Amino acid sequence: MNYVFMMVILFLSAYNLYIKKNKEAWEEVRKEIHFPSIKSSIQFLFFGAINSFFGAYIFGIEWLYWITLYSVLGLVICYETVSSKKEEKSFLSS
Repeated sequence: MNYVFMMVILFLSAYNLYIKKNKEAWEEVRKEIHFPSIKSSIQFLFFGAINSFFGAYIFGIEWLYWITLYSVLGLVICYETVSSKKEEKSFLSS
């Protein structure tokens, strides 16, 4: 039963991040970020964080929590990179 539950989580997370086009939250992220490499990195890091967390929780594999931690740290770094580039653009335009 755990495998079925994990497959459902994998399918739903892949669907929400990569297939579903009308999600408002991702549209806001796409409008704010004009760098295609960071967009794909953010989606990949979200996918890794979500699935490794649930995999660790369901199957009791402790090292998957480290992947979740590294993914969250990567998301923080991406966020800081994007916000600093936005500040540079606003500073240069004023």
